[in-house]
Amino acid sequence: MFKLINLANCKRNLDFNPESPWPELLPLYCYEDELLCGFNRTTIDPETKVISLEGQSLPILIKTIHPNLSFPEVARLVEKLSLSLDKTKDCTNEVWNLYGYHARENLIILAQKITQLPRDIQRWLSQKKFSPQDLAPLRALNDLKIMNDFWDELLISNPSKSEGVKWIELLVELLLMDFKFEQIHPNGIKMNSVSGENSTTSCSQSLSTSLWLSHLQALRYPLSTNQDLLAETKVRSLHWPAKSEARWSRRGDRSGIELKLFFSNPSELKLNLVRLEKVSNELENNNTLEELWSKN
Repeated sequence: MFKLINLANCKRNLDFNPESPWPELLPLYCYEDELLCGFNRTTIDPETKVISLEGQSLPILIKTIHPNLSFPEVARLVEKLSLSLDKTKDCTNEVWNLYGYHARENLIILAQKITQLPRDIQRWLSQKKFSPQDLAPLRALNDLKIMNDFWDELLISNPSKSEGVKWIELLVELLLMDFKFEQIHPNGIKMNSVSGENSTTSCSQSLSTSLWLSHLQALRYPLSTNQDLLAETKVRSLHWPAKSEARWSRRGDRSGIELKLFFSNPSELKLNLVRLEKVSNELENNNTLEELWSKN
């Protein structure tokens, strides 16, 4: 059941600032007198007719009108629902469920923290499709404002999602370990600690994400970082086949050699296999790598 009402008579209490603007060619909808979409369309005639939907489930209407919302968007929507409607617990729980989330205490706590972040950060998290699991370390911080200056630097470098996930994990852990601001912020980080060069970043020169992550990793896991640097040196000293790339790589709590090999015909493959056999013999006699492998 529905009826038509004027836009001027609609409330905007549920404006959760969706990332995608409502298409101009689509009609506007409201639940009773609460506008459900088109919050961005402020220049249209206040006499414009809005389709008022009554006697239906509000969560289902929201999911139908906004089928694909990111986690930060759903968090903002639930917050608006909680502030605007009476007896909203069942309503907000259903909204979480409709978007594929379980309305547990940890999720609610995390959602409340996410809505406190600057909008630019929330937008970036939406663009990268961060999930609650990706953002879980943020629950450990009582006040996310402590990260504001770090978020600004992250937006400048705009890392990939996987780099962003690792960055959040490392930064939160270092903050909880009471590392000083100057030790973990890019401004003032000594580049020789991560790249071997004797220089320092300035306010106008942003540290690249990969170097920043390397620095944070070294602070968080100093022993394993030193071991990795030593292993990398040993790996590069081995006699690898031509047109190959070998490096020491860490994946989670495991580390080892990552090898890229190029060949254009079967003869080259056979030759490379012979050379790899020689490398295998070198590895067997390399006590340093053998010791590091035993720690995986």
